[in-house]
Amino acid sequence: MISNNWTVVEFSRAVTAAGRRLVRKELLDGARRSDPLIVDFAGCATLDCQQIELLLEAMSHATGRNAEVLLVAHSRSIQILLDVTRISSLIPVLHSMEEMVRHFESVANGRSAPLYPAT
Repeated sequence: MISNNWTVVEFSRAVTAAGRRLVRKELLDGARRSDPLIVDFAGCATLDCQQIELLLEAMSHATGRNAEVLLVAHSRSIQILLDVTRISSLIPVLHSMEEMVRHFESVANGRSAPLYPAT
């Protein structure tokens, strides 16, 4: 987890049981903070049902606290999975970390409206 006015959780580590526990802890800790929570899917080729369940649990905690959450898909396959599971209808999905940084820079400079989930 990296903090720079936002909290980034690298979801690619959630492939093993130990990795899922670590990512779960980071997601839930991030959801409790006032910083925006960024879930980075770099290095993920796909998502299995346990990973989707983990993501939904964390998103439930974050939205219950009115935390800002953004997903960074990186790949078309992850974007499709987020669309099929309808997660992208609940949480904004960006395509790259560069796009995420530009978004926060724009918001900080008062030039951008908040992101809304894709329809």
